[in-house]
Amino acid sequence: TVASDGRWDRFPSRYAVHNSAEGWGLGGNVLALSVDGGPLHVFGDDAQLDFRSPQGDGRLSDPETLPLLGAALWRSGVPSGDVALGTGTPLGSFSLERAKAKEFLEGRELEVVSSLGEHRRYRIVKLVLRPQSVAATIHAINRGVLRRGNGMAAVLDFGSRTCDVVTIDLGTMDPITQLCFSVQAGVNDVASGMSALIEQATGFAPSSPRVALEAIASPVNIRGKTIGGFEAAEPVLRSVADRLRDALAVRYGDAGNMISVLVPVGGGAIVLGSVIETVLPAAEIARLGPHDLPYANALGYFQEAERAVWR
Repeated sequence: TVASDGRWDRFPSRYAVHNSAEGWGLGGNVLALSVDGGPLHVFGDDAQLDFRSPQGDGRLSDPETLPLLGAALWRSGVPSGDVALGTGTPLGSFSLERAKAKEFLEGRELEVVSSLGEHRRYRIVKLVLRPQSVAATIHAINRGVLRRGNGMAAVLDFGSRTCDVVTIDLGTMDPITQLCFSVQAGVNDVASGMSALIEQATGFAPSSPRVALEAIASPVNIRGKTIGGFEAAEPVLRSVADRLRDALAVRYGDAGNMISVLVPVGGGAIVLGSVIETVLPAAEIARLGPHDLPYANALGYFQEAERAVWR
């Protein structure tokens, strides 16, 4: 989430009923929020067990997403009042979700109450919806990472389950809609592969992808054994990158030879690191800054919402 004062926040899209540790003397007091009179929930990394993680084509028009929306507004620091909401869906579900999401969210009021008794009320006066990868492309253009030139550019938004691909003509900076698509390869595939390595080495299969992903960044100690780090994880990363490369080759066909620039975005691009360069080996890599990379879509949503308000 990105608010008008530049405040950034990011958390996994899940929530669980809050079990308070108040008065235990061990800390552990976390932010819990109630949305529209519902139960207190904790969000993101604070939701460890029995959590809800609404997914699917109808997620923005599904009442189960309202707690996540209320938490995002709260954690961005937006005060009570009218808001123009910039958000999005995966590329593959955008056309199905757009009308339903606008009908469900525009004009809706949300009352959010924290576990400390603070109240905020939001009214969504305008919904600006963009496909996730398109929002990241808009941000890359606004940042000057994508510039006019020859050939085509591919923006790869490597998410948890899918990789969304937006292809633009660098001569006109227009999208080539026939070459915009989603493929089935994501961070969850990396986590599954790393979990298998951990189980093979220790006999323990992590139930949370978070453990597996942490083991990629640096070694972890499990059952008295140290495992992980990039060297151990590299075969897993390359296997997923190879799957992505093969899927792109099928979808692009001969047009893949015209891709001159590759822009990797999203948290998945951080996980894959340098192996992302192998998915389109002939393309030059154009990178967003490390602070922009995981927020590329959110920044694109914010810029589009701001533009819709002021134009």
